[in-house]
Amino acid sequence: MTGFAERGASVMLTFLRGGTAVAPASVTWSAQPASAATISAAGVATFADTGSVMFTGRDGNASASLSVHVTAPPVILIDLQDSGGAGNRDVYTVALDGTSLTQITSGTSDNEQAAWANGNVVFTSFRDGYAALYTVPIAGGTETRIPSIPSPSDQASVSADGTTLAFISPLNGADHLWTSAINGSNAIAATGSAGFSTAVEANPSWSTSDDTLVVVTTQFGNASLARLAVAEGTETSLTDGSTTDVDPVWSPDGKTIAFISTRDGDVALFTLAVATGVIQRLSPSPANVADPGWLSDGRIVFVSTASSAYQLRWLDPAHPDSGTLIPTPAGGNPRRPVRE
Repeated sequence: MTGFAERGASVMLTFLRGGTAVAPASVTWSAQPASAATISAAGVATFADTGSVMFTGRDGNASASLSVHVTAPPVILIDLQDSGGAGNRDVYTVALDGTSLTQITSGTSDNEQAAWANGNVVFTSFRDGYAALYTVPIAGGTETRIPSIPSPSDQASVSADGTTLAFISPLNGADHLWTSAINGSNAIAATGSAGFSTAVEANPSWSTSDDTLVVVTTQFGNASLARLAVAEGTETSLTDGSTTDVDPVWSPDGKTIAFISTRDGDVALFTLAVATGVIQRLSPSPANVADPGWLSDGRIVFVSTASSAYQLRWLDPAHPDSGTLIPTPAGGNPRRPVRE
């Protein structure tokens, strides 16, 4: 048999005899090459490298083999606090198994809230004494401020085709949603908060399938979710403001929004099927989570804040649970994971 897995993942190896699973203590497992995986006494294999690995199990005079092709995990953007929590925040890339952690911003001021942008990263920097949007190549290099957009500005999201920015900047004393070309030109206030000039907007996220944005708005009381058709300038409520709903992000297929909500009394991860309005909870109870982001394969990365230090995790929405830990440096308090 042949299977597929991801470096850093763990699977249970099961030996069948006559269609019945043999007790793990009775089976001796080996991997070839031996360095490609570790195998516990309970038969749990953890993949340590990419490439092909052959598992062979032996129970008495019977044996069976399984070949697994192991791929590299996706890479995500995060921001971390440098020096184990003693320094400023910077933007990093990291593989989903915690390897290949690479810093791509620099300086003595906080750099955070990163977004992918066609080989570049758009991020918020405080080096000018206030929040401003900068870009840097994904491989690192010169960090350049985006001109022509209002100051201060933060919380950038980049459209699927890489041509348009959405971001948050003050308007009439309240934070509002703006859009501009990726180079900062043609910046406009994208909403009037449906006539509520004192409402606050936050956390814009572009759909991957059209020119639609989801954004947080306080126009209905609590923070709630609204959908903006940018070309038409029309805004549609997605949640009613009876609970606090924040941090929305579109799924890769443009059909679902992941978000954080207090609707169950704690701070949990939910999904909203946009076509039907069906909301599903993904976090076990109780929960304290933040900052969801989708991977292209449909998994969701997020930050768990239930412990004294923030933890980065991922989960499969088809199997809601507390998620799989993504190792990051102690004290770094990872935030804002976004897809590769």
